[in-house]
Amino acid sequence: MLNGKDILALGWLEGKVIGLGLETARALEYRGLSREEVLAELEDVRQDPGGALERESEGPVAELVREWVRIGADEASASEEELRAEPLPYHAWGEAGVDDAARLQMETALRLPVAAGGDR
Repeated sequence: MLNGKDILALGWLEGKVIGLGLETARALEYRGLSREEVLAELEDVRQDPGGALERESEGPVAELVREWVRIGADEASASEEELRAEPLPYHAWGEAGVDDAARLQMETALRLPVAAGGDR
């Protein structure tokens, strides 16, 4: 069973993300993944939260993704260029089926100063 030190060894930040990482690790271990597979999956979530959200839009992985998105937004707002107060406009096709975490990720991305728009 993994612990916080194992996750910190991946280079993760201290804080809420470690607890969510442990929760996700337990869920993955319950599915039968090996220690190495769990660590690799956790690192995949950190490196590509959007891809992780496409694979699993609910449960501990989705919570972990939301935290990484929040951390990314916090880091972006701490940079020289501030986030826009409101996201650029975009259209979501099939909006009824769009998960809240996906919507949050899109809106966060469209607040970045480098974003050109969401309807391309």
